[in-house]
Amino acid sequence: METTVAFIPRETVSRTVPALRDLIRNTPSGSQMIAVVAGFPETIKNEVTEMLRSVGGEVIDGPTFLPPNHARNLALEKAKGRYIAFVDNDVTVAENWLSPLVDCARETGAAIVGPMTFEGYPEFRRIHMAGGEISAPPLAGGLHGYCEAHHHAHRLLADISEPIARSETELVEFHTVLVETEWLRSQGGLDPRLLSVSEHWDMCFTAARQGRLIYIEPESRVNYAPPRDLTPEDIRFFNLRWSMEWCTRSLDHLSEKHRIARRELRGVQRFVIEHRFHRFSPLKHRLKKSCGSIIGSLLTIITGACLLLPDSLKLRADLKKWRSTCS
Repeated sequence: METTVAFIPRETVSRTVPALRDLIRNTPSGSQMIAVVAGFPETIKNEVTEMLRSVGGEVIDGPTFLPPNHARNLALEKAKGRYIAFVDNDVTVAENWLSPLVDCARETGAAIVGPMTFEGYPEFRRIHMAGGEISAPPLAGGLHGYCEAHHHAHRLLADISEPIARSETELVEFHTVLVETEWLRSQGGLDPRLLSVSEHWDMCFTAARQGRLIYIEPESRVNYAPPRDLTPEDIRFFNLRWSMEWCTRSLDHLSEKHRIARRELRGVQRFVIEHRFHRFSPLKHRLKKSCGSIIGSLLTIITGACLLLPDSLKLRADLKKWRSTCS
């Protein structure tokens, strides 16, 4: 068996069933399929189980929502393929998405291969990233900086004059990525102490330091498309996934592991703070249209903070439950 496809929760749950249905339809038969549904509502677990049963796949369950790297490592333990393709549960894959990734890995010897990743609606029009750059430049006192840049981020494919071709890169993200199974196992799996941010940076940086190749293969296309309307379960998982506790623990560990100056990670922390308000984007658009950009943005922050307050008790309970499972 050449490839294991691992379907992993990213930040919400309501796109799971349609995304998995699309994944199964567009994945060649013979691939091992694994889906992680820990903490999900029973209705979704049942539908996922039924769909995977029809293709001989396997479901990994559990009592609580999991950090993405924890879910990926559970799938890695059961992987039988030479390669493991991690696919987030809010991704739409194009037809023939898998074969180009595998061909690229075989032909180049790459340990990591990423597709061309699009974002939003309509699908497959606006690029999310097509490879990228990372570095940890030296600073005073033996510490390092933290740099990350995404190629062609947020650009319409139609506006790019030169074709994007298969090429070496320094960075791919986990929306969808193919990884050599034995190499990943030789690292002890993905770092479980990175709970919510910079998992992609850590994996790619580690591979590069070992001289392993990373490629972008644009013949494979996927589209990151979160739900338009969030359900209560979406919001609950989203708030845990992007909680400041998970973010702070992740960045503290990343800083210690790679000797990165903590101040250099403020941009990542700022992303998490801003992303926590992502669910209020439609509200922000309406307020900016009616009140102007500055006042509209301010009103969005105030309104969002008020709406997030009732979720705080649920978040506290979910964090307590998660901590108890890790102790």
